[in-house]
Amino acid sequence: MDEIAALAAAAAATVVGAMATETWQGVRNCIADLFHQHGRRRDVGTELDGHAELVTRATDQDGARQALHGLWNLELTTLLHDDQTCYEPLVRFVGDYEQLPVGGRGRHRLSQTNIAHGSGPLFAVQGGDLHVRGR
Repeated sequence: MDEIAALAAAAAATVVGAMATETWQGVRNCIADLFHQHGRRRDVGTELDGHAELVTRATDQDGARQALHGLWNLELTTLLHDDQTCYEPLVRFVGDYEQLPVGGRGRHRLSQTNIAHGSGPLFAVQGGDLHVRGR
């Protein structure tokens, strides 16, 4: 497998793996922006949203993701062959969402710094909801 094919396969796995997960919007926006910035199809965002909806509604979400992987692999391979300036941004994209397995649960790198000064309270959450009730 050449570098372009490997990168396209990794990016496609990242895209479909994030569908119907909390990381979806970031992944979707990155890929839609990549296609738009390089003068390719303007309807990619709509197509991505439709595919994510298919995954959300599927009784077998992993099977739906597997079915969509080939399509996005082809889309990304074509993009890379047509415009090699997409290579570095796609490498960064895969790196940003590194090892995001199917279903979106994995080692997506998140960073958070929380600092409280004096006796001030600090409330922080990452990847969930925080509900604070007064006394």
